[in-house]
Amino acid sequence: MRIRQNRGQQGDVAILSLLNVLLQLCLVSGVASAHRRSHRERHQEPRFVKSKQVNITVRVGENAILPCAVEHLGTKQVSWNRYKERHFLTIGDLTWVRDSNIAIDHRVRSDDQVRQHNKHISNWNLVISSVKHRDAGLYECQIISTKKRSRLVRLKVVDPPKLEPAIVIQGKEYVEMGEPITLTCNATGGRLIPEEMDWFKDGDLVVSEKYKGIVITKYRSLESQTLVSELIIDRARAVHSGTYICRSSEDKIDSMEVTVLVANSSNVKRGSGSREFSQVGLLNHAITMTTGTPILMLPFILSFSLVSWRVS
Repeated sequence: MRIRQNRGQQGDVAILSLLNVLLQLCLVSGVASAHRRSHRERHQEPRFVKSKQVNITVRVGENAILPCAVEHLGTKQVSWNRYKERHFLTIGDLTWVRDSNIAIDHRVRSDDQVRQHNKHISNWNLVISSVKHRDAGLYECQIISTKKRSRLVRLKVVDPPKLEPAIVIQGKEYVEMGEPITLTCNATGGRLIPEEMDWFKDGDLVVSEKYKGIVITKYRSLESQTLVSELIIDRARAVHSGTYICRSSEDKIDSMEVTVLVANSSNVKRGSGSREFSQVGLLNHAITMTTGTPILMLPFILSFSLVSWRVS
């Protein structure tokens, strides 16, 4: 029994020794592999990531982003300069020119594709704000090293589309007594937003001192390059009928006729081009057209005829 126990203990010790040796071999192999991978990554030469954006076109006044992506940059630096010009625009994260419109956009990429392939890619995009025609030309993104590596990006600057000054007034032509009146005027000044806009009623300038019940608001829309003004009347009255005109600072004018509908009046009905007639009025009009005598005169004519017949 003791011999068997000793043999069992010796077997356990042997197995443990074998497992220990295998574990050490795995650790050594892992460290060696990591060392080789680290050594390989440290000695990989930096290179540019291919990009389709080689030619960039922007309009005057917009921001231009010139792309430049580098893989495995390591400790080296990336610079930007105009092609065949010696002075740098940027080196690394620093700007080397006294131009507040020049900046560098540096970001380390961490998207799924980059992580999957164990790549180290960083963007070094040159940003030019409020581009002018003089900014057009070739730009060079360069990896600073003993072996020159660079790529070129061409920037083309074009004029924005020409917009002719215009003005449009909108609103309801026919408004019931007591309802609100809202007229909206949109004015574009071409490349620039108009500075001012005036409102007129029947040729008279609308000012708050004279027209107490009229409120005028104005705001600028940068997206559409327009000046928008609203003329608002809370409760329409008969005196508010008339011709309303809006005029921009570019002397563009548009007008609109507004009619306040008063009850029992002959104003044109809202949304139609005909006047309002009662049923009696329509009947009277029809009989007049047929007999030449208005319907309202028929009772008097009949009474006179009966008296004349009795007398005779």
